[in-house]
Amino acid sequence: MTDIAFLLPPGFFTSGVTGLIDAFMLANRQMATRGGPGLRWRLLSADGGPVAASSGLRLAADGSFAELRAGEVIIVPGVMFDDVASFERVLASHADLVARLRGWREAGHVLAAHCTGVALLAEAGVLDGQPATLSWWLAGWFRRRYPAVQLDAQALVTESAHILCSGATSAYQDLALKLIARLLGEDVAQVCARILLIDPNRVSQAPYATLAAYNGHNDPLVSDCQRWMHARLDQPFSLAALAAAVHSSERTLMRRFRQA
Repeated sequence: MTDIAFLLPPGFFTSGVTGLIDAFMLANRQMATRGGPGLRWRLLSADGGPVAASSGLRLAADGSFAELRAGEVIIVPGVMFDDVASFERVLASHADLVARLRGWREAGHVLAAHCTGVALLAEAGVLDGQPATLSWWLAGWFRRRYPAVQLDAQALVTESAHILCSGATSAYQDLALKLIARLLGEDVAQVCARILLIDPNRVSQAPYATLAAYNGHNDPLVSDCQRWMHARLDQPFSLAALAAAVHSSERTLMRRFRQA
């Protein structure tokens, strides 16, 4: 039996917890027919009390963060925010959890985060040098705040030996399949995908992104250029003005755009 701990920060996305639990429940039913061990989970909050999700739904916790057990796989759901400034205040309010996440990774726990919850892992420093993804509309902010992280904003899920990250909103489904495949086997994950009507072959968030918020590549200079141009669509275009605005040469811009 593999033990899983869902963390419940205030304002968490309900589906980032309950959606994964539904998938794990189906995986356990598959394991029961095979006579093998399944998954077991608990919900943990800062003080062990109930927590209100972003929807207002309150979930009762099974214990506090301090009661995390050795070897438990830790899942961090996304949290709701109004704008980037308020999101940064949310991150600052979770200093204790951030410190705990750092310690848990050092203790050998596997960490998985969904949507904006990935930023909590980045705050803890555990994503430095590691691949990651999160909500596509936060890509530019994330790169500026956490330059040491290998962000792939197009990916639905990234994974390394001990850390998994998933993208925006419904990407919790893809994270669930990845965890089921890792913990119980790829064949079990395939069965769950069919039952849940999840396409296990989708790999990118790019088709869902808007140009104004996401640029479909990983070049910050080109992203800055695209934002500058998008804000001036009603004006004649000047390559010289663009180069000056982003403090680059025209030749460098042409080369970077071609590469992007």
